Amino acid sequence: MSMNGIVNNDYQNRVMQKQGVNNTKHTEKTGSARELSEAEEMAAFKKEFYAELERIPRDRTIANVAINISEEAFQNMKNDPKYREQMLSVIRRDLTSSVAPAPDCSLLITVGATAEDYRGDSWSVGNDSEFYARSGNSFYKKASVKKDRQKELMEEYLEKKMQAKKLQKKLLNEKIAKQEQERERIAKQWEHERRMTNAAVAYEANGDVFHRENLDSSGLSQTRAEISNRISHLIIHTVSEFSDARAEVLKKVREEKGEYDYSDVVNACGLSYARFYAEIEERYQSGNEKYYKTAGGEPLTKEEELDWLNMQYEQEVKWQQACARTAAQGQVFIGNLSKIPEMEIEELEDAFYQARDTYVNLYQENKQAGKTLSLQNLMFGSYQMYETLNQFKKF
Repeated sequence: MSMNGIVNNDYQNRVMQKQGVNNTKHTEKTGSARELSEAEEMAAFKKEFYAELERIPRDRTIANVAINISEEAFQNMKNDPKYREQMLSVIRRDLTSSVAPAPDCSLLITVGATAEDYRGDSWSVGNDSEFYARSGNSFYKKASVKKDRQKELMEEYLEKKMQAKKLQKKLLNEKIAKQEQERERIAKQWEHERRMTNAAVAYEANGDVFHRENLDSSGLSQTRAEISNRISHLIIHTVSEFSDARAEVLKKVREEKGEYDYSDVVNACGLSYARFYAEIEERYQSGNEKYYKTAGGEPLTKEEELDWLNMQYEQEVKWQQACARTAAQGQVFIGNLSKIPEMEIEELEDAFYQARDTYVNLYQENKQAGKTLSLQNLMFGSYQMYETLNQFKKF
């Protein structure tokens, strides 16, 4: 073979090899383009599906929502428009449906390869840790803007709770201090009366004129009968007397019913007021008896006793309202209430005073009929008020 023939063959071989390489590269390039085109189609489909989900309104009871969609589900929906429409229909149904009685919930929807794989799970806000655990990589997720508000509410709640504890501690310390002062005062009064009684006994036993004159000049000449009469007419009200009476009434209600609600509390307060009112009325009925607020003989009037009773009732009403408001703040914090029911708490105050007046009228009617005043199952205030407040009662 000539040199030219060898060169020509070598050239042809190199050309053919180069063409083969180019053909291989062209085939790989064409295949890559086809795969990229399918990926782009799926991306476009998902984008379109996401837009469809965005247009679906959400029921006000759904605070957070997430939708998990498997790749197989996307492929089936892309290939089968009927399946796509079917899934959009059930998603729309669940997103626009109420999840009452919970005021706020977190909803997780799962879309699988078939209609049988579809499911929905929901949790109340505040107890939805599983929702966040299962929705970390969700295709679609919308969280409520309430999250920051929940944090604010928590801070407000903790602050108010701390202030309430400080106030309760202050009131408790004041109450203990008043009780201690009252105890010391009563102890001193009784000691004074004991000494006067002993002196009176000594005076009666000793007929000596010199001792008689000394006892007269020292103010110790009162007889034991006078001292005993004053002690028997001594009226001393304690700071917890009214609340103790109300608690005793509710204790019996709990024993009979197993529990009690705000309606029972209102009735118990009205009955307790009327019973104290009846005692005061009957004490001063004759007008001849004298009563004392100190063992030293300081007189006590009916008006003073009624002032004490009204003050005790006012404090009880304010205490019950404060308890209701504190309980409501806790429910707002955990998400069971959207806001504190201030209107119902204000209405509760009116209910207490309606109960007071009604039970006083019942006492007067029963007195004329010779009947005993007892607890009634009366409704003071609206049904809506009790329905709201009893949702978060703490007793």
